[in-house]
Amino acid sequence: MLIERGLRGIELTLSDVIRWVKDAALLTLDAAMVLVDEALAAAGSQRACTRAEAQLAFQYLTNPIMGQAVWTDAAQSAIVVTSPSS
Repeated sequence: MLIERGLRGIELTLSDVIRWVKDAALLTLDAAMVLVDEALAAAGSQRACTRAEAQLAFQYLTNPIMGQAVWTDAAQSAIVVTSPSS
């Protein structure tokens, strides 16, 4: 869901991604939690996304094997989604 929201309407080449990352909207943990909470509520769930779950999702998405997002800085304060989910 985070990948779909992050890439809605965007198709990029690798060189586009490199340029785009510099000016892209950053997905922080807090923003991700809000997006997931909205999706859960829309699906009828009363459960909320925890910070730990969002952190695990970020680790998964930025894992080089997955290659679906990149950290924006060494402090890992936000990610940029770079490819759609497979």
